[in-house]
Formats: sequence, C-alpha cells, structure tokens
Amino acid sequence: MGIIKKFIYAIHIIFLILLIQTSTSYAIRETGNINLEYNDISVNGYFINGNFDQENDTVVLIVHNIFDHYGTPLIRNIQQTLRTKKISSLAINLSLNINDRKGAYDCSNKHTHKNSDALSEIRFWVKWLSSHGVKKIILMGHLRSANQVAWYLATQDDPEISGLVLLAPYIWNDTRNKKIYKKYHNLDFDKVNQKAINMVKHGESDSFLKNIGIFHCKNSSVTASSFLSYFSKDHRRYTPNLIPSIQVKTLILIGDKDRLTGKSYQEYKNLSSIYKHIKPIIVKDANHTFKKDKHIENIATIINKSIRQ
Repeated sequence: MGIIKKFIYAIHIIFLILLIQTSTSYAIRETGNINLEYNDISVNGYFINGNFDQENDTVVLIVHNIFDHYGTPLIRNIQQTLRTKKISSLAINLSLNINDRKGAYDCSNKHTHKNSDALSEIRFWVKWLSSHGVKKIILMGHLRSANQVAWYLATQDDPEISGLVLLAPYIWNDTRNKKIYKKYHNLDFDKVNQKAINMVKHGESDSFLKNIGIFHCKNSSVTASSFLSYFSKDHRRYTPNLIPSIQVKTLILIGDKDRLTGKSYQEYKNLSSIYKHIKPIIVKDANHTFKKDKHIENIATIINKSIRQ
C-alpha cells in the first residue's frame, strides 16, 4: 500500500510540473499587456506573439525613448509590422519609479528615477523572457534608450541576448546639450549641475533641486542623484564609445534626414571596419522619428533578415 501511495504521489508531482510548464508556455504566447511586480512596484510591458506556429524562441525586446511609453506610434507600429513577419516582440514601459506606469511620463511627478534604473529593469525583463522559454532576445532602443540598451550590453554578460538594434542612437555632446538646456529651460546648465554635485557631496543626494528642467519637463523637482545620473560626465553616454565592449550582432539604423543623430553615421561606419559585428544602415527619407509606414517596413525587414541569417 505504501508503494502505491508513493506512486500516486509521484504521478501527482509530475502532473503539477507539466501543468506549470504548460501554463508558463501558454502565457508567453498570449498577445496583450503583461503586468509584473518589480521592487515593490508594478511594471508593464506589451507582448505581441508573431510566431503563430512555433515556440517563441526569439523575441525582440523594445525600450522606448526616455519619458515615452510602449504605446507610442513608433513602437506600436514596429511591433505590429514585426508580427506580419512572424517575429514576436515585447515592448516595455520603464517605470521611472512610478507604480503601474502607463502612458507618457507626467512631468508634474517628482523625479527620483535614475539612468541606472533603466539598466536594472531591462535586466529584469530579459530574465523574465528567459524564464519563459525564450532562447534568443534581440534588444532594441530608440534615441536615448538606444544608449541605455547599448550601455546595458557593454556592461552585462548576458548570454540570452543574441542581437542589438539601435534606432537613431542619441549622441552625447556637452556643448550642444548646454545650449539646448539654456534654450529650452532658460537655465544655466553648469550652475544647476554644480548645485547637484555639491548636494551629493554634502550627503543630500536624495534632496530635490526645485524648478529646474530635465529633458522636456520644465519647472520640475528632481533629486540631485537623479539629475546627475543622466547628465554627469561619463564616456559611456557617447554611444560609439560602447561599441568595442559589445559582442553581439548590432544593427544601427539612422535616417538620411536625421538632423539629431544623422551626423554620427560616418563614425559608426568607421567603427564597422574594425568591429565586424556592427552594421550601420541608412533608412532612406527618414528622420529620427521614422514616422512613415515605409520606414517601419524597412526597419522590420532589416531585423527579419538579420534574425533569419
């Protein structure tokens, strides 16, 4: 009788394992919003199953530009176009320290988020995909997030990631940034920056700088540590500096009408003669927003070709 009970118990355990595996596999096949708990807050992503007949062993993980969200027209259109090519994708919302953040970031919020938070959240989603049976992850970022995903790969040994796509990767330029800050916020960047540095030196890294600007948000309250995480001098903010530390196949897509990042194309072209894993590509008739359907189709086609090779 003891042997029979043990046998029944073993069958029960096997059944439970199979049930868990089945439900896990099913979850990653479902198109729709994904809401998960991360560091005591909820984070969101939107998964589109493009591989209708097979397991999702390859997924494109898409990160939005700084204060955007996964529902922007660019990201939504890329996901939908990838689906037509039977490529699955997961677009995530960086939390920016806001619980259950959906939609564009509200500038009235107090800014406590940091650049390093984005890297940690990217790792969280990479591990989540991997735990759900995804074998290969193509990491994609746009503008400032292109720098963040490149920074992530340059500093992380992540075997789950097999490729990188940088859309109009933002190029850091101190002189230009100071001019833009002055023009947009009517504030002296050096003075704001120095005040943040002094606050950190005096143990006030979590205290707020008030009525300053951060990216497109005006008259904001920003912690000193948050401000410096995005604007302190760091060679890694200049995306080409990260290329030598990235080992996976890297596509760099830049529009030929891009006035914001277009001048960097030649620099990436020069790097590609040394680092054979990177491939800079011009998207014709496009600026940094890639607004037209033909731009999205071009991007999806390039990614599809890279995956199938």
